Amino acid sequence: MEKSTDPLQKAFGAIINSVGFVQHVSGPTHCHSHTLDLVLSHGINVVDLNVFPHNPGLSDQHFITFAVATNNLLRPQPRNIKSRAINSQTTQRFLDVLPDSLCLPKDTRGQKSVNHLTEELNLTLRNTLEAVAPLKTKNISHKKLAPWYTENTRALKQASRKLERKWRHTKLDVFRLAWKDSTVQYRRALTAARSSYFSNLIEENKNNPKFLFDTVAKLTKKQHSRREDGFHFSSDKFMNFFEEKIMIRKQITDSSLNLRIPSKLSCPESAQLCQDLGSRETLKCFSTI
Repeated sequence: MEKSTDPLQKAFGAIINSVGFVQHVSGPTHCHSHTLDLVLSHGINVVDLNVFPHNPGLSDQHFITFAVATNNLLRPQPRNIKSRAINSQTTQRFLDVLPDSLCLPKDTRGQKSVNHLTEELNLTLRNTLEAVAPLKTKNISHKKLAPWYTENTRALKQASRKLERKWRHTKLDVFRLAWKDSTVQYRRALTAARSSYFSNLIEENKNNPKFLFDTVAKLTKKQHSRREDGFHFSSDKFMNFFEEKIMIRKQITDSSLNLRIPSKLSCPESAQLCQDLGSRETLKCFSTI
């Protein structure tokens, strides 16, 4: 792989390009300055490729390291969030629900230790808060965002949602018009980002025909259907087609013969004479070219 004019190297490069592989090593990987070790990738992004100097104590070949850049291949795990619904009426409800036993008489306070009274107070407050605003658990699952969804489109969407909330709260026409314009701007930016993403994707995989056909099918929403017709079935269908054509042609020929032969013409005593007459009439059905 070290000589760009080598016919074998050109043939090998044409083969890997035809199937969509990318070769990343560009320098010698052997102690005699030969490129023997290759890094081929297909559909992934190889970055930070390093070819270390030769170490005679380890091997006669160079040590190669590289990294593979992935894009959210691992699905994030769902999270559980615990929260309480506290509003303006929660404080008054909390005070109303507090038990009367919270206020202990003076003679009773001296009989218990400070730690015991503190534990009772914490337990009472905790139970009261749980009754007024119970702790709820919410399961949040992360949705996988589209790869063309960028920070710019996210900011435009947030601004559009903010204007929508203002319009629904105030019912002012100025916020409605602003929300409409912001939504149009967000949709245009999203369409442009999606087009740019697929353009770059097709340009990067222009040597991979299968990937290109699958991408076009995905964009046009035309999935490849399963092929049910095998080779033998197609051959039988081809043969049946011509058999049907021959039968149709035969029926047309027979009907034309019946129309052309006069009714008074009948075979006398010899069947051979009738056959000859029929053959002559058949020849009259064909015109010269």
